[in-house]
Amino acid sequence: MNELELKIQCLLEEYKVVSEELNMFIQEMLRCFLYGAILLSVYLGFDLGMGGAKSNVITYLPYGFIMLVIYFLCLSYLNIGLVRYRAKIEIKINTMLGHPKLLEFDSYYNINIQSRGYIRLGNRWFQKIPSPFIILSFVIFIFICMLFVYNNIYFNINILIFAIIICFFLAIYIYFIYPRLLDKHINKTYKDIKE
Repeated sequence: MNELELKIQCLLEEYKVVSEELNMFIQEMLRCFLYGAILLSVYLGFDLGMGGAKSNVITYLPYGFIMLVIYFLCLSYLNIGLVRYRAKIEIKINTMLGHPKLLEFDSYYNINIQSRGYIRLGNRWFQKIPSPFIILSFVIFIFICMLFVYNNIYFNINILIFAIIICFFLAIYIYFIYPRLLDKHINKTYKDIKE
């Protein structure tokens, strides 16, 4: 094994370690949605006639949502840092092998799409298409605000209908619109690379 192969092997090992760490953070980020569902279930279902205890839960549980959002944002911060570092490893390997676009998942794809929260289809502001995570974060923020405004949110049918409509349009965006925009962006990217 020559020196170049040894260096690349070391970088690949580091890439694997960083990937495992990144996977751990992603799993925890996904679990945040489960934690949020548990908090929401407690908030909406805590109607057991416990008097003062009930009102304390209803009053203070929304702060649990705030803490969960802060925890999720901290995980996102660590996640983006690891993605950027893994991109640097990809660039090093590509440089050593003399192929600038051999490995590009983090060095191009994540930086241009996932870590910024939108796909850039052009240079104008309206050509920045938000990723589903940005939309979902906005929906969660609205819901948390509603929890603070309405004490008896589970009695309000309008909020339930609003949540169902948002989920419906988000599902259409994720499964039908976003993949086509993503394909358009990736095809444009590879066309630019070939030219």
